[in-house]
Amino acid sequence: MFGKLFGKKKGPKQLEAKVSDMEFLGDLEGNGVSALRFEVGKILLKFPQVNNAYFSKLNYKGEEKFRIALVIDTSEASNELGREIAEQCAGISPMDVMFSSSCTNILLSDIMANSEPLFRDTNLLFECPIVVSRGTNQEMPQEWKGAILSYYVAAPDYESALLRATDDLKSDGYKFENVHDGKVSQLDPAVWWEQYVMEKWTEYSDHFPSQEDIQVLVVTGGIHKGPVLGWENEAVNT
Repeated sequence: MFGKLFGKKKGPKQLEAKVSDMEFLGDLEGNGVSALRFEVGKILLKFPQVNNAYFSKLNYKGEEKFRIALVIDTSEASNELGREIAEQCAGISPMDVMFSSSCTNILLSDIMANSEPLFRDTNLLFECPIVVSRGTNQEMPQEWKGAILSYYVAAPDYESALLRATDDLKSDGYKFENVHDGKVSQLDPAVWWEQYVMEKWTEYSDHFPSQEDIQVLVVTGGIHKGPVLGWENEAVNT
């Protein structure tokens, strides 16, 4: 049973589809995936019955474009739970919602093998301060000669975190120069707000995720770009 989400002003509609008419094409890709995982993860964490979830590209027989499927692993696959989740997710992005229990074992294994789980309890939080030059970026003020971008990345290790941050800045057109002070730091998400944001970035606190949101970002493998610090002279101590 699928719930198609049509937006904030329209409630979820239910439709039935044969498994033979569906083809799951693997995990989602693109710049908006991290935000999608965060927003849906924040909702699903409110439901203790939900164990995990998986996103996948989904193609129906006879349709040219793929849809987004959200496959939910839960200990309580009830119609009531499905409707409540669909209603709360409405407006985030159009998607088809289904429970893993409605999949065959073979189909579910294929989905799990080709899609990252929404929640991972092995993620750590890293601060990646990266020195960049303008490259092709059009947002950096013309008087700046360079800048430091501070990324906060949830990943299993610092190498993976740094790679994600580097990919993100390159997608924005910046040119990677080096890691500021040559150091990627691991942060404790449990004391994120009081012992990190409020001690180091008090006047810029509005630009940072809340204590609740950073916990969601970590378990969903998210990434956040903090304030950009630029300079106008040619040299900077990096």
